[in-house]
Amino acid sequence: MKMRLCHNYVLWCYLTATLCRTTWSRVNGLELLGALEGNGQTRIRGDLYDLQFQPLAELKKNKMEEKEVVVKKKKKLQEQVYHERQRLQFCLLHSLNNLFQERGAFTRSHLNAIAEKLALDDPAKGTWRPLSVIFQPHHNTFTGNYDINVLIAAVEEKGKRVVWHDRRSGASAIDLDQGEDKLMGIVLNVPVRRYGGLWKGRHWVALRKIEGAWYNLDSDLAAPLSFKDIEEVKEYLDVVIGGGAEVLLVMNE
Repeated sequence: MKMRLCHNYVLWCYLTATLCRTTWSRVNGLELLGALEGNGQTRIRGDLYDLQFQPLAELKKNKMEEKEVVVKKKKKLQEQVYHERQRLQFCLLHSLNNLFQERGAFTRSHLNAIAEKLALDDPAKGTWRPLSVIFQPHHNTFTGNYDINVLIAAVEEKGKRVVWHDRRSGASAIDLDQGEDKLMGIVLNVPVRRYGGLWKGRHWVALRKIEGAWYNLDSDLAAPLSFKDIEEVKEYLDVVIGGGAEVLLVMNE
């Protein structure tokens, strides 16, 4: 009798333990059900869920690998973005080539020719000063320093149009979501200080959306700087506007 009771007790313990393990596995599986839905890893068989899921360690490993792929892809795209570095006062030349993503889209001689034509069309062209040969109305013959008129004339030659953004409206008034077929990019004219603040001037900076991501193509940067999202672009624009920058939208006709 005692042997029989002992046998029954052992059998009961075994069945209870098996049931607990099965129930716990299903509970754990159901907790992961939301994360696994849509991945083809959940099936319904009869009235029971047959949950197939990877161990958490493997899931974490896969997530890390996916992140690495995204980072590498982003880095590769960033390396493919065309970016000219600053020389003398040719920031407008660099900004235009960075904006058009093309080496030689504009050249120094090309912009000089545009500036000289603008000077010929200037009503005050008869006014001569000792340094007029170097410091011409719309540029500096040797160092660049091109003005807004050269920018407008240059992009119009490429079939683009410049729209001056009212800085009082802030960055929120700029529609950064519109397609590249409408908004080609943004050119900023920002105040700068160099040589320990001894020299004050202004600097041209280009921003452009490339393959869905906005980039800061400032020629003073060592490499193009990608923005995380549109909100970060607007935050940057608000900061530079607050510092006295002018914002020019380059539109595709």
